[in-house]
Formats: sequence, C-alpha cells, structure tokens
Amino acid sequence: MEDVTFSEIENGYSFDIRDENMDIFPLGHASMIMQWQNEVFYVDPVDSVENYSEFPAPTTILVTHEHGDHFNLEVLEELVTA
Repeated sequence: MEDVTFSEIENGYSFDIRDENMDIFPLGHASMIMQWQNEVFYVDPVDSVENYSEFPAPTTILVTHEHGDHFNLEVLEELVTA
C-alpha cells in the first residue's frame, strides 16, 4: 500500500494513511491504545490503571471478550469517568 507509511515511536508505532495519522501503543498481551484524530481507543484494558496514566482519557473503550486477560472490571471502573 503506497499510501501508508509506518514508523516506530516511543513505546509504540505510528501509521500515516493518506495523510491521516494513527498511533498504536501496545500494553501487554492484548491491551493497546490507539490514537486517531481526536479519538483515543483503549482496547482490552487490564492489569493496572497506572499503565494508562501517561495517556489521554479514552473516548472509547473496546472489550473483545470476557476472559481475564481482556476484561478487568476494576480497571474499567477506574478508567470510566462521568
């Protein structure tokens, strides 16, 4: 795909797709944060809420399924704000 460029950034990866930028930050087995335009997606937030302290608050949280390495209710309750 000639319209896509990829580069490593601190703690993650950056993709430029047709002049749009998306940054992806892996956070362990299944967790990651994706930043695209003004959106911040947390995917399968688990482990500790401290893992997310250096990132902007999520606009969307995606949980792929109920297994403990993908779903942690305590972490979700701390990340979700009014």
